[in-house]
Amino acid sequence: MSSLLKIKVTPQGSLTQREAAEYVGGLAPLRMLEELWGLRPWDTNATNRRYRVTAIEEAMKRAEASHPQSTAAE
Repeated sequence: MSSLLKIKVTPQGSLTQREAAEYVGGLAPLRMLEELWGLRPWDTNATNRRYRVTAIEEAMKRAEASHPQSTAAE
């Protein structure tokens, strides 16, 4: 008799929702990246989401490209 063993492996470079919020500076910026810049979790359940670091960085680049910040002192 053969059975399948399912092993859920977390991809390298993956953050929990809490860790992702800390990475981007808070829950509000994380939500903004989702709503406006196409960030999507790779895994979701009723209580948590997981994000790939590369996906977070890509969404941040899209946001920065459309709203470049001035480096000149005002």
